Amino acid sequence: MLALMMAAVFTFTACGGDDDDELSDGYVKTMEGVHRIEVSFDGNTAGWTCNATFIGTYGTSAVKLYENGERVGDEYGYSDTKLRNYTIETDAKCDLMSTTIILSHSSFASVEPITVTLKGYVNGKQTNMKVVEIPASETNKGIVFSAEDIGADLIK
Repeated sequence: MLALMMAAVFTFTACGGDDDDELSDGYVKTMEGVHRIEVSFDGNTAGWTCNATFIGTYGTSAVKLYENGERVGDEYGYSDTKLRNYTIETDAKCDLMSTTIILSHSSFASVEPITVTLKGYVNGKQTNMKVVEIPASETNKGIVFSAEDIGADLIK
């Protein structure tokens, strides 16, 4: 399912500069450079579980991913199951970066609502931001987010 969600985001993008080249219907132009996604969680996260996956591409090739200057992923992306704040960045050759965050809790767990803030940057400039509030009554939530606002971010 994760692969399907990421493929849907990557299928409708085309890289390029800022010129007005004609694109086929369903495609959007993306910017090339260093992409970064920051994910932060607010509220009492006790009882919530997380699976976070980050993928960056340049054309049809995957790019290296870094956190705090250390390489954490390459052609298979980067996945982690800790519910923690993330700042994941690509190398300089990237034209699309996305993350999928899957949050869940047992319906028997006593949890509180949480808020997820996602920020996207390209070449140091903020290009996208989403704030998702997740009530305690929702036991599963999947979020797909791109560093750029390409119109296909949030899955409810």
